[in-house]
Amino acid sequence: MGITMGKEKKSLLSKYSNYEDFLSENRKRVNVLLNNVLWLSVLVGPAIALGIRLGLFDDLEYSICFYLTIYMMAVAVIHLFVLRKWPNSLATSIIALLAIDFLLFILTNAFIAVELAWFLVPLLSLLFCDFKLYVATSVVNYLLMALATWMISPIYVSVRSDFSKPIDYFANTMGGYTIEMIVMFMAGYAIGRIAISYFKELIEKYKTIKQREEQMKEQMDILESMAGIYDKVNLIDLRKMTEVSLRDEKLEPHTIDLAKSRHTLMNRQMKDQIVKDQLPGFWTFTNIATLRERMEGKKIIYGEFINMITGWFRAQYINVDSNKDGIPDKIIYTIQNIDNEKRREEHLMRISLTDELTRLYNRRCYEEDVTIYKTQPLEDDFVILSIDVNGLKIANDTKGHAAGDELLRGTADCLVSTIGALGKVYRVGGDEFLAVLKTDRYNEIRDEINEKAAAFRGAYIEGISLAVGYAAHKIHPDADVSELEKLADSMMYTEKEKYYREKGIDRAGQSTAFSALCSDMIKILVINLTTEAYKIISIDENDKEERGYSDRLSEWFMDFAQSDRLHPDDKKEFMEKTEVEFLKQHFKSGKKSLNIFYRRKIGDGYSKVMMELLRDEDYSDNNQSLYLSVQTIEE
Repeated sequence: MGITMGKEKKSLLSKYSNYEDFLSENRKRVNVLLNNVLWLSVLVGPAIALGIRLGLFDDLEYSICFYLTIYMMAVAVIHLFVLRKWPNSLATSIIALLAIDFLLFILTNAFIAVELAWFLVPLLSLLFCDFKLYVATSVVNYLLMALATWMISPIYVSVRSDFSKPIDYFANTMGGYTIEMIVMFMAGYAIGRIAISYFKELIEKYKTIKQREEQMKEQMDILESMAGIYDKVNLIDLRKMTEVSLRDEKLEPHTIDLAKSRHTLMNRQMKDQIVKDQLPGFWTFTNIATLRERMEGKKIIYGEFINMITGWFRAQYINVDSNKDGIPDKIIYTIQNIDNEKRREEHLMRISLTDELTRLYNRRCYEEDVTIYKTQPLEDDFVILSIDVNGLKIANDTKGHAAGDELLRGTADCLVSTIGALGKVYRVGGDEFLAVLKTDRYNEIRDEINEKAAAFRGAYIEGISLAVGYAAHKIHPDADVSELEKLADSMMYTEKEKYYREKGIDRAGQSTAFSALCSDMIKILVINLTTEAYKIISIDENDKEERGYSDRLSEWFMDFAQSDRLHPDDKKEFMEKTEVEFLKQHFKSGKKSLNIFYRRKIGDGYSKVMMELLRDEDYSDNNQSLYLSVQTIEE
């Protein structure tokens, strides 16, 4: 019952996701076919004329041939017009079927025997795969057949002796037609049911196949996309013992012969590129003979190695198919370059173990390194240095944190340039450093560090003073790492005390003297005119609200002047003398101090105070540091 065959049929059915779409497109194709039938039916007239000419139709006239030809041409043209406008329409189909029925009706009335042709129209309607149309066509066809038979009955009775009345001929003839029609109808119905069921099943199959193809294409796209991140992708079949490169267009399999080699062709080719000390590990990981055992119950295993040409890579086995016992049969083997990933990992590790300011190793790194020495005997040349920076707080307070940072970085440079490849240097606290090295020249190294520190010259700092202590395993053979660190610290503190004694600084009395000085002051600040930064050394407990002023010195002075803490009559002079440019010009002229008198609110009233600004010993254009103090004046 199909309108197409072979590949054409497959292409028609595979286009549609449901049966309704198929019916609509099929109706269009059958309508085209019926239009061709109508055009072929135009030849009926000439064919009858030829029969008349040959004496086959003695009772017919040529005029009937003419009328039939005109009728069929008119019908074919009308149907073609309707077909082009409504190609999928059921009405277009009905027009063609009725036109053929009327052609048969005319031929019957012209006494041309077309008995079998009457069954052509129902058979043609089966092509539409529409039972309603098939039933309607059969009924119309039967009625027209009956009408035509009724109309020719009188003539047939007049020329035949076996029928006395037209009704007898009609009944006899239609009885035969009816039986034939019923048989043909039932046969057509059965054929139609089988064909429709077949087409529906085919469409569902094609639909399923199409879905699977789309799913497979999607999976292949995903696989291709995933394969793009790998440098090499091979399929290893452990049942067939073959290896296929999925990057190879030919997909040519290579036999794995365990009698000759326990490794695949790809790994044998890579062998000469692996870093020498990692080759044994790589050779063990890629051993095919043990792969099934190692992957049993696992989805994936991997190892990371270094290729001398491309850097770090990850070798990975992925289980894609196992037997009923869970033992891998098919495995995807991939090689992926991870050199950039390893470099980022190393960078992050380096950051986590490095001091940001000095780029030295930090305390965390020191503690991890020392753990190793705690688990193994120390060598005779093992030495720990303990280093502390003298005067870091003073540098921060008087010259600012930029100077303090320069002091620390300068210390780091001196230590690294001296120790070099002998060991590692760590910054373990604010001004505290440790070094672990292997040498017998510890005294010379300490002296060299001090010499380089004293010779240091920076933008803010000229010369660095360090307290350096050391403890050598050669001197203290019974001491462990922790004890050596304490011995080095003890020597360092001894050096530090020696430094302060030589400088004439009584560290024990500093705290008391400083407290006595601060008790007589409303506030003490260290200020820097270059950066307009200031640091509060001391401030009266009753003046804590001043801490909320701006970080910039000029704004700090301005905020105080505009507050009710300054007497209104003193504001003008205060603002003039605390203007930063005025202060710069004042001290640039060589003056070492400046006193500003004003009244400030203390308690419920105003008291006279003096602000004193003293120039730092190292005052210069690049380091405009001053000491500012405010104290009350008794009247």
